[in-house]
Amino acid sequence: MLQSAAESTDLKGQLETKETMLAELKKELSSTKEKLKLEKEEHERAIESLGKKESELTTMGEQIVEVTLKLKQIESSREADILDAFAEDFERAVIQAKFLCPGGEFTAMDPSKIVRNGQLVDDEEVAEEGDDNLAD
Repeated sequence: MLQSAAESTDLKGQLETKETMLAELKKELSSTKEKLKLEKEEHERAIESLGKKESELTTMGEQIVEVTLKLKQIESSREADILDAFAEDFERAVIQAKFLCPGGEFTAMDPSKIVRNGQLVDDEEVAEEGDDNLAD
């Protein structure tokens, strides 16, 4: 009986030790579950934030495309305005020349030509040779 009582005491000790370990493991499991829950919530917030940023980037990309198209249109319009102004100014110069020299022949005037060696020549030919738009 003494041996049985000793074994019983020993078993009770082992049981208490195991119950203590079990309680600690349950506590650790609970703590780990709580940490996982917090990590999951943080992960979900990060995913949501990334989704918003992706949407913002898409919107910004679309805005960049729109602004680029507008700039190209403005540039094209500006080039057309410059060409129109140039043609108008050239026509004014021809009218003034006709006014200043009433019997002169001005039909040979051409905005794409320059005077070189007493003759009208293509501006492109002279530009290739490196000459200025001056009468020689």
